[in-house]
Amino acid sequence: MTSIILAMLVTSAAAQDRGRGAPAEPPTIQGKVTAYAPDQTITVGTRARGGAVLETAFSIVKDKTQVVLEGDLKAIEVGTSVSVWADKDSPKNAARIIARPEPPAARGKVTAYEPDTSIKIQSAARGGAVRETEFSIAKDKTRIEGKVEVGATVSVWADKENPTTAARIAAQGAAPAPRNRGAGNPEGSKPAAPPPAAPKAEGPADANAVLEAYKANLPTTQQLEWYTLDWVNSLTEARERAARENRPILFIQTNKEGDLFCSLC
Repeated sequence: MTSIILAMLVTSAAAQDRGRGAPAEPPTIQGKVTAYAPDQTITVGTRARGGAVLETAFSIVKDKTQVVLEGDLKAIEVGTSVSVWADKDSPKNAARIIARPEPPAARGKVTAYEPDTSIKIQSAARGGAVRETEFSIAKDKTRIEGKVEVGATVSVWADKENPTTAARIAAQGAAPAPRNRGAGNPEGSKPAAPPPAAPKAEGPADANAVLEAYKANLPTTQQLEWYTLDWVNSLTEARERAARENRPILFIQTNKEGDLFCSLC
């Protein structure tokens, strides 16, 4: 059976940032924040072999270091995923920081809700199955955004130290924080006024259920980043570019029936 070789020139994870106006150079480091002092310092931890965490600290220069908060992220804190570009003239300083929100632990329709106590949500699983997940709600700790009630579609982020407790619950249609760009630390920016609510689509109940299941199973931006990488169609071309651009190669071999897009590898 003939095989197809799909080769990729590894251009770094910064490829996903190009559409956001990030520098063409790959980030100096990508990882999770282990310590952060606004307008002062940021420390990023990355996983090494054996599970060890390597920490790298950068100074933040007020009115010079650019800080970008993606999506509905409101602030950088310990545990936030970031990419950091070091200043070319002063490598210990951060020239640019891009922070991204973590994907929710679960997303679906609320089947039971007790304010300040617990919430159950139902989401579609593979094969048409339905999965129900329950989270505890910690009073004065779990953040609630939008109107949460039985039948509403919500996203739930679990507490990092206690995954059965909801750290944040956001109802569909809740206004996200504005995207902050520019120099300095933009975390104190005032949120923009929420957009007018979109009219509810009318239709038979089963059609709405299918629509909700479809929305619950949409891939996230992070999951789709696989297809934004710099793939080439032959190992020969990849070798030529790797030698020319001094970069490593990652290749995937599939049978004649499959490719990256139909998932039959």
